[in-house]
Amino acid sequence: MNGIRSIRGQSSFAMPLWRQLLFIGLLVPAQALAQHNRYDTYTGFATDTTPVLPAAEKHPSLYFSADFIPELRLRKADQGSSYYILWQRFRADALRYVTKDMSLMDENDRPRAAKTLAFWWIVEEDSTALQKAIEALLVAYDGVPQTGEKPYDEIYRATWLQNYAAAYDWIYDQLTSDQNTEIRRRIAEETQYLRDNIMVGDRLAPRPHNHRSKPAWAIGTAALVLADHDQAADWLSHALEAANTVTRYQFSSDGIYREGGHYWMYNAVNFIPFLWHYLNVSGVDLFSDYQPAFEWPIRVRTGRGQIPNIEDSYLKPAPTHMVAAAYRGVPTALNADADFAAICQWNYENTRLIDHNYTGATVDVTWEIDEYILFDSSIESVAPTASPNQFLEGGQVVFRRSWEPSSDDRYLLFHGVADADNHNHPDQLSFFLGGNDAILAPDAGYGPYGFSDDRRGSWYLKAHAHNILTADGFPPVADDLYSNPSVLNVTPFARHEIDSEFFAFAEKESGYVRPNDVSLRRSIAFIDQDFFVVSDLLYGSEEHTYRSYLHGRGSFDRAGHYLSWSPFGNRYGAAARLDAFILPESASLTVSTGYISLFKDERHERYVEAAQVGQEAAFMQLLLPARSGSPVPDLDDISGESYVAARLVKSDSLDYFFLQARSELRELGEFATDATFAWLRNTDTGWQNLALRESNLFKSAEIEVSSDSKVTLALDASTSGVLDIATPAVHPAAQIEVVTTGAELVQEVRINGQPSPFTFQTDRLLIGLEKTSIDLIPDSSTPEQLQAYPNPFSHSVTLEASVNRTGPLTAEVYNLLGQRIRKLEAEHIVGTKTIRFTWDGYTESGSSAPSAIYFVRLTDARGATLLGRVVRVR
Repeated sequence: MNGIRSIRGQSSFAMPLWRQLLFIGLLVPAQALAQHNRYDTYTGFATDTTPVLPAAEKHPSLYFSADFIPELRLRKADQGSSYYILWQRFRADALRYVTKDMSLMDENDRPRAAKTLAFWWIVEEDSTALQKAIEALLVAYDGVPQTGEKPYDEIYRATWLQNYAAAYDWIYDQLTSDQNTEIRRRIAEETQYLRDNIMVGDRLAPRPHNHRSKPAWAIGTAALVLADHDQAADWLSHALEAANTVTRYQFSSDGIYREGGHYWMYNAVNFIPFLWHYLNVSGVDLFSDYQPAFEWPIRVRTGRGQIPNIEDSYLKPAPTHMVAAAYRGVPTALNADADFAAICQWNYENTRLIDHNYTGATVDVTWEIDEYILFDSSIESVAPTASPNQFLEGGQVVFRRSWEPSSDDRYLLFHGVADADNHNHPDQLSFFLGGNDAILAPDAGYGPYGFSDDRRGSWYLKAHAHNILTADGFPPVADDLYSNPSVLNVTPFARHEIDSEFFAFAEKESGYVRPNDVSLRRSIAFIDQDFFVVSDLLYGSEEHTYRSYLHGRGSFDRAGHYLSWSPFGNRYGAAARLDAFILPESASLTVSTGYISLFKDERHERYVEAAQVGQEAAFMQLLLPARSGSPVPDLDDISGESYVAARLVKSDSLDYFFLQARSELRELGEFATDATFAWLRNTDTGWQNLALRESNLFKSAEIEVSSDSKVTLALDASTSGVLDIATPAVHPAAQIEVVTTGAELVQEVRINGQPSPFTFQTDRLLIGLEKTSIDLIPDSSTPEQLQAYPNPFSHSVTLEASVNRTGPLTAEVYNLLGQRIRKLEAEHIVGTKTIRFTWDGYTESGSSAPSAIYFVRLTDARGATLLGRVVRVR
C-alpha cells in the first residue's frame, strides 16, 4: 500500500507571503523541470516508469486468459443479473455490426465493431462475428489521417487503439500468418504515431491533461498486446512517463481530479482498462498508486452517488465496481474493518445512474463489454464507516449526514482546490448543496453541448455563474501571479476544521489577482447535521464592490432577504425545498436568471446577488434544506454596524449566529463575545450548544465560556451529565472555564470523543486543552541549501552538507504547509566536515509521505541552519 491517500482532516494556517515565495523558490530542482514550472509543483502522484513486459507474448491476456472464457460464457445465464443486462446491450451492438461492411464504417464505429464482434466471438462462438472482426482489424485506420485535427483527435484515437488492441488479443489464435502481420503493422504504426507526437513532434497534447493521458494509457495497452514488438518497451516507458505528467499535475495527492468529475470519468475510460492490462499481462500492480483516484469519487459522492458538476463537468458516477476485484484485501481508511474492494462495490451498487451512457465517450467506447468482464458480482459490498464528513488535503470538504442514501439526507461540498489550467472554472471557495434527496444549490455545470456549447464562454465560465464571492467582479484566486516567478498551484489555506455530529466546520482563505489587495475568509458550519451557515469575511485596503452569489433550482420565491427554491422530482432527485436567508439586510439583493446544466441539459434558473461596497464586507447565508410544504423558520436580522448577527426560530430551538471581521468584544442584547464566529442554541431545557471561533470570551444568561488564549471549539450539553467539546485537530494550549447552571451535575467531559480531566469549582468547570499546534520553520534569512540525491526520489533520498562545528545535529522534514512530519538522525560522517543522512519517505507516524515537495532543515549545535528541498514521486 502507498501512503498517498489521507482520510483525516488536517488544519492549516495562513503563511506569510515571504515564506510562500521562499518555498516556491525552492520548489523543484532544475533537473526535474520538464515544461512550465506550474506542471511540476503540484502534489499529485506518479508511478514507476520502468517498462515491464512478459518474457513472451501471449493471447488472450489483456482482460483475461483463455481459462476465464468459460466463466464469461456462463455469466449471462441468470436473467436477473447485471451481467444479463450488459449482455443484452452488447448483443444488440453485435447484431447490428455483424451485418455491416467494415470498409464502409466511420472512424468511430469501426474500432467499436472490431472489439464488439471479437468479444461476441469469445462469448457466443459466432464464426460470422469472428470474420467481421478480422475484416475490421484488416482495415483499421483506413481513411484515418495521422493528424490531431477533429474528428481524428488524440482523445478519440486513444479509445480506438484500445478497442483494436482488445479485438486483436481476442481473435489472435484465429488469424492466418498474413492477417496477423497486417493487423500488427496497423496497430504498431498508430502506436508509434501517438508515441512520437503526444509531447514531442506535432505536440498533440503540449500540456498535461486528458488529451495527453488518454492516448498515453492507450499506448501502454498497445505495447502490452504487441509485447514482442521491438519498440514495445519504448512505447510502454513513454506511456508511463506521459501519464505521470498528468497524474502529477491534475490529481492531488488524495485523488481530487482538477479537470472535474466529467473528465475523471473520461480518463477512466482508458486508465481502468490499462491498469488491468498491465496487471494481467506483466503482473505489475499500479492500482495501489491509483487508489486515491478511486477513493476521491467515493469521498465526495452525493447522496445518489454522483461526483458534483464542478468545473467543466456534468454529474458523473464512478464505476468503482470495475476495479473492486483489484483491491481485495487492500485496506482503506474509509472502513477499518473492510477492504477497499467492498467499498468500491458498495459505491456503485448505491449509485443512481442518470443515464447508462455516462462515460463521455459514448461514440468510441464499448463500456458494457469492459463492465461485463471486470465486474465481479461475488464481492460483498460494505458501506464506509469513516466519518461522513470528509476533509481532503487537496482542498475539498464534504459535510453529510450519512453515507447511506436517504430521503432526508444532507450534503455540501466546499470546494477549495488549487486552480489548474484546463477545464477550470472561476469557482474557488464555491459550494454544491443537496438535501432531502434533491440537488438544491449546484454548480453551473457544462452546458448541453459541453466544450462546444455556445454559452460556455458567456455563462458557464463566468464568475457570477458559481456560488462564490467576487471583488469588483473578479473571482477568488489563491495563486500569486504578481510575484516573479509566479506562485502557482496554491491550495487555499484551510483552518479550524471541526468534525462532530452536533457541529462540523471548515474555513478556507483565498485572495484575488484583481484587485490584489483583497483577501477572503469563507467558512461553512454544518449545524446539528441539519442545515448550513456560510460566513464570509472580505478584507481590502481600498474600497471595492463585493458580491456574493447563490444559485438554486426549481420554482423561486422571495420575501425580502428570505429566498426559496423548490426543485421538482426528476432523474436528479426528489421534490424538495431550499430556504435561504442572506444577511445582512443592509446588503442590496438582485435576482437574475441564469443557467444550470446537470447532465447534458440546461435549465433557466434564478440566482441571487448580494452586494456591499466598502473596504471590508461580511456576508452570512443560512441554507436550510426542507421538505416540500414544511413550515418556514422565522429569522430576525440583529446585525450591527460592525458585525452580522441573526436569530433563527424553529419549532424546537432558538439559534443565534454571529460574525465579525476581527476578534473584538461585542455586546448584543442576548450575549457578548469577542469571537469572529459564534453559534448558540437554546431549547426549552436551556442552552444546548455553543460554537466559537478565535475567542477568549462568550457570555449569555445561561452559559459563560472564557479562555486564557484564543480558542476555536464547539460545546454540546444535550446528554445529561456529559459535556462534549469538539476542537480542530490543531489547536493551542488553553485553560477554559465554563460557567453554567448545573455545572455540578457534569460527570464527564469529552474532547473530540475522548474523556478529558476537568475540575469543578463552585459554579464552573475548569478544562485544560493540551497544545497540538504544529512547529513552523523559524524565521531566518535564506540559508544555503543541502545537496540531495536522487532528487526527485521515490523510495529514499540522501542529503549531504558541510558543517563547520562539531556537536549535536538535528535534521527535520517539513511539508509545504510548514508542518514538521519527520525528525531524522545522521547516519554517519563522511570526512571531517560533511554530514550525510537519509530520509526513507515516511512520516513520524509511520505512514508513507505522499508525492509532493518537502523541505529538509539541518540545524547544528549553535542553531545555524541549512535548507534543502526534495521532490517525492510515487
